[in-house]
Amino acid sequence: MVLGMWLAVGLGITQPASISPSGNALLTAPTPPLPVQVAAASSQCEAFYKVVKTRDRNGVLNLRTKPGNNTDVIGTVSNGSEVIANIYDRSGNWAEITIKGGKTGWVASAFLAPHPSESRRFKGTKQVRTLDGDPVNIRSQGVNSKIIGTVASGMIVNIVQTIGYDSEITAPNGLRGYIDNRFLICN
Repeated sequence: MVLGMWLAVGLGITQPASISPSGNALLTAPTPPLPVQVAAASSQCEAFYKVVKTRDRNGVLNLRTKPGNNTDVIGTVSNGSEVIANIYDRSGNWAEITIKGGKTGWVASAFLAPHPSESRRFKGTKQVRTLDGDPVNIRSQGVNSKIIGTVASGMIVNIVQTIGYDSEITAPNGLRGYIDNRFLICN
């Protein structure tokens, strides 16, 4: 069959061929193409914002210097606190988070629940959100590029496209640029 396939390719035939006992190429009936399945774009909105959910309603979660139960505790985060999940370790068991005030550290990711805004459907817009209410920089291309403006926390922006950790947005004043996805939540 392999020789037949090479023969078919050499003859410019796009359907499988086989070789008869006499050495002639035999064409098989064309097979209908398989249906193409295109994955639908996710319509659920995603955000880097998470909510701390401890086992105890009044509990706290230890904020650590590194992933692991045996690392130094540098603070605590109360149950129900909103945090930004920056990155996860390779196991997915630990997340580096940022808490209000800008402090970062590691927590067990099992205690991070999706932000309530993540249950919403993506509508082409997102809300700018910072833990402290500060404005967010709009940049010309990405994280290290020139700052071309700011947008206030709470404003709704149009999402043009998402590229890696940034989204290209159009601000309410018409300014077009890039914002770090960690500062966008579903509206």
